[in-house]
Amino acid sequence: MILNTVDCTRPNYGRLPHNVDLMMSDFAGGASGFPMTFSGGKYTESWKADFIKNERKKLMNYKAQLVKSLQPKIYCPFAGYFVEAHPSDRYIKETNTKNNAEELNALIKKSAPGITTWTPKPGAVLDLALALMSPSRKAITDPPSGTNIYKDSWDFDLYVDELNRAITAEIFKHKSWIQFYYIWAGFKNYDLVVRVIETDEDFIPIDNGYNYLVDFMDLSFPTQRPTREHPYEEVSMATTPAHLYIIKYTALHLRRIKTNIVEQVHSMLQICHKGGR
Repeated sequence: MILNTVDCTRPNYGRLPHNVDLMMSDFAGGASGFPMTFSGGKYTESWKADFIKNERKKLMNYKAQLVKSLQPKIYCPFAGYFVEAHPSDRYIKETNTKNNAEELNALIKKSAPGITTWTPKPGAVLDLALALMSPSRKAITDPPSGTNIYKDSWDFDLYVDELNRAITAEIFKHKSWIQFYYIWAGFKNYDLVVRVIETDEDFIPIDNGYNYLVDFMDLSFPTQRPTREHPYEEVSMATTPAHLYIIKYTALHLRRIKTNIVEQVHSMLQICHKGGR
């Protein structure tokens, strides 16, 4: 049996199988963007650094304790090899320190030496059947020494150009796209009011850019904040190539998807009508 807990904060309320053949999990932390993308108030650089350090340590200890309690035959931390690659994300990359898979495995070996650990690398191979039959035999093939663990070059234009075309699409000249997007998402009945402000890469509001409120309690779009007490957040959304307005890109393609679906349904209705059904 293989147990994969990636993207599962507390699967099955913590009631997990013991002694599985292979357990796989995340290890790095830092995928949410919090608190690197937050500013103002308590979010000083020192607060962020302390928070990130403590959260990464808590994650390491939690994973080590979980593995020790479940006693899998083999443990593999494999999810967390990501890099904030774009030059404009340099601040996030430098601030968002992450855990190391080898350090986690070393911590596990110290507390549970009977568990075999494997740190996956590009080109590495684990022969699970061989490892289970005879742990003493060579069941792991490692890549050549010096193999890069992380990708270190990217063709950003391939993605940035596509997203830039979405930003300047015709539909965004009409305010109706805002309601279209949020109504499609369908998130409501939640006491939160958000102001979304369109900015440049330095998070300075753009002249004639979008600046709107969304009240998720009833999924309305008021011109002013409601009079009731409510949680409130302001979100700066940069529209330059470095921090692309993903909402716009998503809304653009959802609009196309919706159009295609409507056309297909209309065609089906015509066929049914002609067929007398």
